[in-house]
Amino acid sequence: MAKKRRPYWYADEDEDQPKSKSQKKREMTALQEKGEKLASLPDAQFAKLLELDLPDELKEALSEYRQLSKHEALRRQAQYIGKLMRQADDDELSIFLDGLDALQRQENALHKAVENERQALLAGDDTAEPVLNALRQRYGEEAAAEAAQLAELARAEKEKGGKPHNYRKLYRHLRDIALEGPKEEGE
Repeated sequence: MAKKRRPYWYADEDEDQPKSKSQKKREMTALQEKGEKLASLPDAQFAKLLELDLPDELKEALSEYRQLSKHEALRRQAQYIGKLMRQADDDELSIFLDGLDALQRQENALHKAVENERQALLAGDDTAEPVLNALRQRYGEEAAAEAAQLAELARAEKEKGGKPHNYRKLYRHLRDIALEGPKEEGE
């Protein structure tokens, strides 16, 4: 049987083919979106971004993007940022963004864990006791006692229909002790 002929436009994978117009446009759009993401970072993270070894024009363009408010001006500035980012070191920016994404994932995991602990403490004795025991082991008796007291006050608030002051205090307490880390043996 004869070998089927391939169409003339079919390219082998090992051949270097110029990028199609669509592929170039996808890459430019991705750079624009990455630039918009960089420009919309919170102030503290944006300050760290400006400390990176980036072209001065790109730093200025990102700063200017943050000051604009009109839709069309933002669109044009995003295109300009995308153009400048083609000339910038993409590896350094990718590492920076990956670090931010990892930090965000850690913060989300911490929030979820603290929220689950708070809900277990507020649910009552059956689910609260294992959480309190875990808190005692990790953070000490004092932290667990304060969490138990805040949970009791939050339950009372909820029954009375009052504002959730202690509910929020309980979350802040659990978050703070989680951020401080486990207690050391000598403490």
